[in-house]
Amino acid sequence: MPRAVRRPGVLLAVLFLISALFGTVQTTARADTPAAPPTTGVTVTGIDLHDGQIQKYGSTYYLYGTMYACGYHWLQSPTPWCGFGVSTAPSMSGPWSTPVPLFSPNAADPYNPGKTYQAVCGGYGSGCFSPRMVQRSGWGANDGVFVLWFNAPSYMGLGASHAYMTMGCNGPAGPCGASAGAPYGSTHRPALHQCDGANGDPGLTADSENGAIALICPMPGTTSVGIEQLDKWGTNGTGTGTTKVADLTHAEAMGAYRDRATGTWVMTYTDKNCGYCAGTGAGYATAPSMLGPWTAPTNRGAGASLNARRVFSANSCGGQVDTVSVIDGQPWEKIDLWTGDMNEEKAGLRFEPLSFRPVGDTVGDGKLWQTGLAPFTCTDTPAAAGPSPVTVAGVDLHDGQIQKFGSTYYLYGTMDDCGFQWGKTPTTWCGFGVSTAPSMNGPWSSPTLLFSRDAADPYNPGNTYQAVCAGYGSGCFSPRMIQRSGWGANDGVFILWFNAPAYKSNLGASHAYMTMGCNGPTGPCGASAGAPYGTTHRPTLHQCDGANGDAGLTTTPENGAIALICPMPGTTSIALEQLTYWGADGSGTGVTNLAKLSNVESTGAYKDPATGTWVMTYADVNCGFCTGTGTGYATAPSVLGPWTAPENKGVWEQAADSPAHGRRQISAGSCGGKPDTVSVIDGQAWQKINLWTGSAAPAGSGLHFEPLHYTPSTRKAGDGQVWVPEVAPFACS
Repeated sequence: MPRAVRRPGVLLAVLFLISALFGTVQTTARADTPAAPPTTGVTVTGIDLHDGQIQKYGSTYYLYGTMYACGYHWLQSPTPWCGFGVSTAPSMSGPWSTPVPLFSPNAADPYNPGKTYQAVCGGYGSGCFSPRMVQRSGWGANDGVFVLWFNAPSYMGLGASHAYMTMGCNGPAGPCGASAGAPYGSTHRPALHQCDGANGDPGLTADSENGAIALICPMPGTTSVGIEQLDKWGTNGTGTGTTKVADLTHAEAMGAYRDRATGTWVMTYTDKNCGYCAGTGAGYATAPSMLGPWTAPTNRGAGASLNARRVFSANSCGGQVDTVSVIDGQPWEKIDLWTGDMNEEKAGLRFEPLSFRPVGDTVGDGKLWQTGLAPFTCTDTPAAAGPSPVTVAGVDLHDGQIQKFGSTYYLYGTMDDCGFQWGKTPTTWCGFGVSTAPSMNGPWSSPTLLFSRDAADPYNPGNTYQAVCAGYGSGCFSPRMIQRSGWGANDGVFILWFNAPAYKSNLGASHAYMTMGCNGPTGPCGASAGAPYGTTHRPTLHQCDGANGDAGLTTTPENGAIALICPMPGTTSIALEQLTYWGADGSGTGVTNLAKLSNVESTGAYKDPATGTWVMTYADVNCGFCTGTGTGYATAPSVLGPWTAPENKGVWEQAADSPAHGRRQISAGSCGGKPDTVSVIDGQAWQKINLWTGSAAPAGSGLHFEPLHYTPSTRKAGDGQVWVPEVAPFACS
């Protein structure tokens, strides 16, 4: 949505005010550190206050926000504007009082002579948003006076150079503005420098530094972010600040605080910015001081999602982050649980505790990644204990899977340490290998080859597998070992599937896949293995014909068969095809365009034993050797569908990482890697993740396994309630 049509996004401008107000107001010192970090959040429903913030003054909690119940509709011109309101409560959980206005919408607007605030906030359709109340306590004049900032985009259409306004208030519940009168009522348009020209949903730092707080402001267009220190009255910028904070674009609704334990400054923001979106990412950046330099984690890899490592929540509990408040030493992220409508009276609110830890890992180190900010829990009760994730390092097996046959664990994957480089022509292909262990935690044996990379390739006469897997630069990937046990012939024979893109792109085949019969779970496989089961076979496929992406095989049979899940070329939609009795061909029974997904791959699917629901996971979006992609999911009542993925609702700019992906993502950054496929071991489903280095030479990458837990949900986009993905978010521990 173009910035020329000002959107409230999630929060808008927020600046603090006061023009030259002096006074003595009783203040309450804030605790330096919380007694214990909370482990759950707080949900507030039924209160018509939105895109605002929460504060605590004395022993009372104050909830500020924009009101909608009078009938306000964004982008409708004219529309009634309901004003900014405040509720009070003895705790964050309430009970909250009925909201009262901070000032009358019909009060005279001194910056729009002859008009009221109703004119600027309702007359042009662009609204007024993001009320931010601050107290000059511990910074600036330190006189305890309350200052309100808010965002009024229409001011820019009326000749102002930015969209922000400040008001002096006679108390934390108002009244505010010139109409409030003595002792502190005033209205002031801030003089700004680094933030001049800004019109996006901003924030004010929740902490001060060197006796000042700062305004964090999104700029129009690409929505880069600026930060400007405020004067002693908190109503003007000082000209001390910075622009292009952390090189962020398409971000707004910022908040920032200083972590008590480390002294690090932490900033959060909506990633990406959008209007009334029902599930956007929450990103973060850090700095050694309030004015920077600010940095945000970045990714590596071909076609990498640039924002995934900096996103600590893929969908912000189904809403959109607003700003940060620090209460008794504990920082809290406010989230608007938007309904996606132009009137947001019914939207709920969510408060999530923020917990920061320094990150010692670097992009491309091939190790497990945990975001500096802990992901939101999005629950009001502690999570139940389950199996712990498993990380495997130092084993040269990648883009494969884990299986358990008998009492032994088998780890399959592509070997890369002989010098393979993706995209290089020619290169050296190292082959598919397997390691064994008595448990998922190892110790893992040295990998051995499933078949010789120099074995003759019957589908490329006169050449070895080295030719098709190395000669064209496109490699061979995604070894999947299955056993005909409990389905099909049910004879216990092992079958290897893998992806060799050059068969389709260079050698005339209609798809990229190959199968081999194996003489055991560690091979040898293929025609060169000989009796009793060594064979090589190009599958006959139907729904999956034409596919060339990293595929998956279902881990649970249905109606006596398993299925291939295959990414198609181009937009990379997903198809699924049941396999035949022998598991080496497609049966022609299947579906295409699963869940209307696009730009995804590396699929896996299993049947949840408790509910009978089929669950599919995938890399969201697809990319090569990426160091932090999303993991998405979809569900179905049967393996043949219909498959559906959770959708968002709202107004947003379409892009590869648009908020349309938010609710369907289990994890925004997949523990710093890229999801691969799913295995079921002793009834427990596990997601395998490749911890890529981001290099086209991926040797040295680690592996990570996350247990999958499915819980059905009746909630949907636009219901204004907290959203928790039905597949539990990764722990990444």
